[in-house]
Amino acid sequence: MAPPVASDAPAPAPAAGDGGPIYSREQIVIPPEFPTILKNYSKFIIKNQPADIVAASVEYFSKLHKHQQLGRKVHTNGVAREQLETLYSMFNLRGSSNVPKDSLIKIAVDALIPPTTVDELLKVGSWDGLETVNWVEFWALCCAVAAGTIQATALLAVDILTNNGQVPSDILVKLVRYLAKVDGAIESDKLALCTNVLEGDGSWTPENKAMDAIKKYLV
Repeated sequence: MAPPVASDAPAPAPAAGDGGPIYSREQIVIPPEFPTILKNYSKFIIKNQPADIVAASVEYFSKLHKHQQLGRKVHTNGVAREQLETLYSMFNLRGSSNVPKDSLIKIAVDALIPPTTVDELLKVGSWDGLETVNWVEFWALCCAVAAGTIQATALLAVDILTNNGQVPSDILVKLVRYLAKVDGAIESDKLALCTNVLEGDGSWTPENKAMDAIKKYLV
C-alpha cells in the first residue's frame, strides 16, 4: 500500500467560539444583540463615571440579567395589556403613591398577575425587604416587562393612561424618571428635556405631545 500523500492545503481554521486562536475575520461571528448591549453599557459607564468600573459593571450586568430573566418569566406567565389596565385602575383608586406591600401583592394578584411574577418584580425593584412600595414604580416595571425598551414602555403607559386625549402628567413623569433610573442609559439632558415637555403647564399633557417627546428623547 502506498504511503499517504501529504497535502499542501492549509488545515481548516478552528470555528469561532471553540476557544482556539482566531486566524481570519471569517471566524469572527458577532452575536446580533451584542452591539446594542455594548452601546448601552458604554453609555452607562460614560454617563456615571464610576470610581470602580469593575464593581459598577458587575452591578450593571447583574441588573440587566435580572430584567431579562424577569421578561422571560412574565412572557411565559402571559401578562397582558388588559391586566396592566386593571392594575392601574385599582392602584389609582387608592390615591397614595406608597402602598403597603401586602396590599400591593393582593391588588396585583386580584388583577391576575401571577404571584411568581409579583415576587420577581419586588426583587427587581429591591422592595422585597420593605414594608411599602411605590405603586407607580411597580406598575412601571410591569409595563417594562410587557413592552421591552424604555421608549416602548413609556409609549405603552401613555396609551393606557390617556383619557380623552390627555395624559396625567404627574404619573407619567414619575414613571419615565423611574424607568430612566433603572435603564441607566438615558442621558440626563435628554431626560430633562423629555420630562419638561411631559410636565407641561398643568395636571394634564396632550397625548400626541407626550408621545412625540418620548419618541424624540427616550432613545
